[in-house]
Amino acid sequence: MSKEADKVNHGPTLVIHGGAGIINRDNFPESKQKEYIDALNGALLVGYEILKKGGDSIDAVEASVRVMEDCPFFNAGKGSVFTLSGKNELEASIMLGIDSHTAGACTLLHTVKNPITLAKTLLQDPENPHVFLGGIEAEKYAKSKGLEMVDPAYFWTKQRWKQHLDGLEKKKPENLKMLNNLDGGDSRDADDPISMGTVGAIAPHLQVDLIIKKMVALVIHH
Repeated sequence: MSKEADKVNHGPTLVIHGGAGIINRDNFPESKQKEYIDALNGALLVGYEILKKGGDSIDAVEASVRVMEDCPFFNAGKGSVFTLSGKNELEASIMLGIDSHTAGACTLLHTVKNPITLAKTLLQDPENPHVFLGGIEAEKYAKSKGLEMVDPAYFWTKQRWKQHLDGLEKKKPENLKMLNNLDGGDSRDADDPISMGTVGAIAPHLQVDLIIKKMVALVIHH
């Protein structure tokens, strides 16, 4: 059997997720559900259009994740949760799951608007010897590559700040003990379905090897 016969072409495929969390239906009415679904559909379509036009999978997944990073609904970019000290610290990673198995990752970011673009830049830059950069050095690199930088205040949202303050209140020893007694030790915020997860996307290349069942894909974990 020829190599050409071992492979099959399939149409554009893109899968995204907007995070995982505790979904309390009583606090998540249909109108709010629709807002989240519309935002997810918007992110999906942006990446899918790139694939439909024959674009690269890496560009499609980056584009979809950028949309979610720019949306305050999701725990990524603009909608990121706060650290215990009250700061937004962002991260992203991207991997090319074909022959090269290359990857790019960044963490502890405060001023890079779209961390996923920085991760992709690290992966594709032939002069970059690093797979993983963090903190000040990562932000210096992002600025040197012309990536969009923002003031840390850009990532602040009222919803996430309220969650942060509520979380600090719950973590007071006297309150934490009471909550653990009430709910069996799980004191996470059940009012926000996205608070405990982040976003991601995957897009297979147009040819998948059927003989060895090898998944040839791009994977992002943000």
